[in-house]
Amino acid sequence: MLWTAHALTTGPQPLARAAVAVLVAGGLGLVVGGLGTVRRSWAAGHGQPTAPAADAVAG
Repeated sequence: MLWTAHALTTGPQPLARAAVAVLVAGGLGLVVGGLGTVRRSWAAGHGQPTAPAADAVAG
């Protein structure tokens, strides 16, 4: 993925900036998703109900 941003920087500047912005946004999405997964896993391991399990019990 970094190669893509590097290769595009030899072309037009707006295209290179857009490529870097997409890569940064994708990286941030992975970080946020990973934090959510860790939070849910930690809650499940410590006896705290996660959101889907709480909805199933309440419904």
